[in-house]
Amino acid sequence: MCWPTTSDLVAVQVDTDVLVSAADTDEPCHAACAGLLREHQSELVVPAPVVPETAWLVESRLGPAAEVRFLRLVTAGARTWSTSVLPTTSAAST
Repeated sequence: MCWPTTSDLVAVQVDTDVLVSAADTDEPCHAACAGLLREHQSELVVPAPVVPETAWLVESRLGPAAEVRFLRLVTAGARTWSTSVLPTTSAAST
């Protein structure tokens, strides 16, 4: 499934497949995913495990130079990237 490009949302959560598809021009949803990342003006929320997983997949499919470009994009501060993790919950007391 390809995602439409939307720029009217406050935040968009993206997963590994969106990021890899945006990087890999051979992926069927490349244009839609690259367009979403390029055109969305607000925050991108990336679950914390997605960054290393995407970096590994990009390196294995597209090489180390592509991995470096991806990691620079995430860390450069040109966009608002927010990593999310599930909140820690304590066991319910009885």
